[in-house]
Amino acid sequence: MNHDHRSLWQRLRPFIRRDLKGQLISTAIVASVIAGLCWFSVLAFTNLDNAAAKQLRVRMGLETSDAVCQQCTFDDRSQDIVEHEWLRDRKIRAAVLHELELRIEGTLANLTSAETLLARETIDFADESDTHLNELRSLLTLPDLRPLSWQTIYLDDGTAIRSPVAAAHYDSFRDSDAKRTQHVVESTIDAAREQLGRHQQTIQDQRERDREPASATGEQNRNRMLASAGLSSDLIGWFTAGNIREVSSAASSTARLYPAEFVAAIDLDSAIWAGGWQLPEQQSFSKPRIRYHSPITDEQRLALLGTLFLAFASVVLLVVGPVVSATATAREREAGTMPVLRMTGMSCDDLALAMILGPNMFALVLGGTMLVAGTILVGLTTSSGLSVLLPLLTLLVLTATTHVTAIALGDALGQRVSAMVVGALVGMAVLVPGLIGTLLAALDVTATGLLFGPLPAPLALFADFSGIQSLGIARFDNMTAAMFGYSLAVQLALGSICLTSWRRRVEQGWAPLFRPSDGVLLALACIGCSALTLLEVSARQGTQNFDTLNALTLMANLFLLPPLGWLLVTSLRRPARARAVAS
Repeated sequence: MNHDHRSLWQRLRPFIRRDLKGQLISTAIVASVIAGLCWFSVLAFTNLDNAAAKQLRVRMGLETSDAVCQQCTFDDRSQDIVEHEWLRDRKIRAAVLHELELRIEGTLANLTSAETLLARETIDFADESDTHLNELRSLLTLPDLRPLSWQTIYLDDGTAIRSPVAAAHYDSFRDSDAKRTQHVVESTIDAAREQLGRHQQTIQDQRERDREPASATGEQNRNRMLASAGLSSDLIGWFTAGNIREVSSAASSTARLYPAEFVAAIDLDSAIWAGGWQLPEQQSFSKPRIRYHSPITDEQRLALLGTLFLAFASVVLLVVGPVVSATATAREREAGTMPVLRMTGMSCDDLALAMILGPNMFALVLGGTMLVAGTILVGLTTSSGLSVLLPLLTLLVLTATTHVTAIALGDALGQRVSAMVVGALVGMAVLVPGLIGTLLAALDVTATGLLFGPLPAPLALFADFSGIQSLGIARFDNMTAAMFGYSLAVQLALGSICLTSWRRRVEQGWAPLFRPSDGVLLALACIGCSALTLLEVSARQGTQNFDTLNALTLMANLFLLPPLGWLLVTSLRRPARARAVAS
């Protein structure tokens, strides 16, 4: 017996190097185009800032509905109006707070001057013509502190004083003599100073509610400001009350620029203060509407991109590659060149490998490139890189078995139909059930989808890395694990049977595709798939109505169609003795 002592590469090199350069160039171009399209698609999907894109991403679980804002706007023109009003309100708030600070500081200074006057001069509170009394009352007159509210002062003995200037009036019902009035004034000044200190803290709290407060500085003479035109009567009354010389320049200019809004801001419950001044815990000012922008992170984009790469790699390796292998094998059998290939001294296994690698370098290199790129991207975004091993090993095992199965089917069908029809049949047999099974398994409808060929298992496993909510095999329970393991076992059994059939048919082209024992094994595998479907679907969905029962029956009977179809085809063949009789 003549043994071939050449290495495996030397035996396969004539098949691999055939048009290798052109295939590699085509692979590089296609891989670049696919990668670019995937990246642009991910960028477009994750960066779109309209309502439809947001709703879709929320439904997919990539973001939450309030990740950016509670009340969002998706139009730049309407948001420009909101931004203009927001800046205006910030400016008004800052101007009012600055003016109130100046008034409180001036009032505190007046109270100090009043105390000094009381200590230096003897004032007769019963004599209205006393000049020092008039000066004292002028110092005790409060400015208009709206939107702050002035509270009535209660002394230790329960005496109620509306304002410091009211305490500087002799009241025969309240005071026994003028000395008593002076004591009331002094006590009122202390209480007023304490209340003004609380107002200062309130103003500081209001200022801190603005995360980016507008700056309000500068002072000017109040009389000079009032002399200039441009203020309404309401604002003139607010600015003139009290004995404060200086006024905020920001307040005067803002009041002239936005008179109606400034008047509204003086109100305690104005909407510009977002809840007033009396809330126990003031919340930060927030815009009524915020221009929506996509909150998707770069890590999520990489996860989506990696998942797309892995999905493309699965389709290329499990659909495109087997179609090319089946077509090439059918073409060799159709042309009658298979015996010539056997005369090269190659073994059956080497010839099968040549049928996989030779005409299929484009699909294998493209799929391998996408697989490596997707694995790297997914590995960068997952907490455990080991979680990628199971889908990778599953894809590699199924790739090998699917290619071997495609070679055996292409060799058997190549004697009966054209090579293009063989490729189309193999592609449809893998792609159509695979996509249906992927939807069933990845959307967690039923784990029975894992039994729909080699495509659902890797695609459903890779979908877990996309970050899309409820996509992928989320519940890897006992039934799902049984479906997954049984699917791999059936694929490996089919690949082993097809490899044995290939070895037999290379030597004897007239030999049947499957032996009786192989047919029985495949029939039992289909019956097992049907039984698992009954158990899984009935346990998950139940059979409370006829619609569910009919769907369950249909799913279970789908796996019985291959053996029934095979029996029908074999029953239509004429027996050997029929061909011996002349027609």
